[in-house]
Amino acid sequence: MRFAHKYLDEVTKLNADDVATIKLPRDRFIRDVLLYFTIKIANAGAADVAVTEDQILNLIKRIRVVAGGDVTFLEVNGYRKFLMNYLEFNTKPYVNIPSSIPAGGDATFEIELPLIFATNPVNEYDVSAVIPAHLTSSLNVYIDFGNPADIDANLSLASGQVDVTIKEVYTNKAEHDKILNNLQRVIELEVEKTVDEIKSNYTFKVDLDVGNLIQKIGIFTYDGTGNLSNSIISAYKIRQNSPIDVDLEKITWKQSRAEDKRAYVLESIPDGMTIWDAQYRMGVLDTRGLKSGDVTFNANTLVSSGKVVLLHREIAPAQV
Repeated sequence: MRFAHKYLDEVTKLNADDVATIKLPRDRFIRDVLLYFTIKIANAGAADVAVTEDQILNLIKRIRVVAGGDVTFLEVNGYRKFLMNYLEFNTKPYVNIPSSIPAGGDATFEIELPLIFATNPVNEYDVSAVIPAHLTSSLNVYIDFGNPADIDANLSLASGQVDVTIKEVYTNKAEHDKILNNLQRVIELEVEKTVDEIKSNYTFKVDLDVGNLIQKIGIFTYDGTGNLSNSIISAYKIRQNSPIDVDLEKITWKQSRAEDKRAYVLESIPDGMTIWDAQYRMGVLDTRGLKSGDVTFNANTLVSSGKVVLLHREIAPAQV
């Protein structure tokens, strides 16, 4: 068995307020889909426009990876995926983000956003959840791209593109069959809920997605202006309500983030996020056979305006 990168010669163009489609090769197992964004933004105004990393990355509104038209591997916001990668790989993914766009000029932004299909994405040799591209009728990446004018009315997209490199797995028949017989599917999806009042006694509640093995949940908290903030919740629980009644986790927001700093070996943690990592607590949270509401995220909220987004990573049976 060996791994090899394959750069796709056809560059995918990005348009403002549009969905770009990338058709992936279907020759063999795919472990990595490496997306490299190059975005040039023009400023028609008479003054420089300051921009932030989150504003630029949030132009990647949603990324979806879908096989056969109905088997979804991933459906997440680009910036939240970037931040999850940041913690899991113990380093910031590659970006080149100028801090401003000059008056009457433009600036070019570069972002690498890797999508790794493995139960342990840090292990380069993990083939437990590779995509069996050669057994699909189609395999597409969809990118919902935003509009720089939403950052500032004087901004526009001068040009945008995505260069795509995949990492394929080359096998003989015995290796192929072994991978296929043990294959799992990693799913990443998001659930969100508006924060509209201050709540205590852990009465703010979000139903977790159920039916699979939950590996970890990225918890993102936003204030009323849409910015990530550490001032939205003070503490949270992961709670199983049925068929047993038990708190699986009860922790303050600040302690959860302190745990992240140690667990992911980082000097600092981005604001407004923490990870509840079932791998470190119980291996996985098994929600097979459960119904919506049986497992919940409960929190004490500090504000009456904002939202909470839960980015699930789940392990499910392969669909081939």
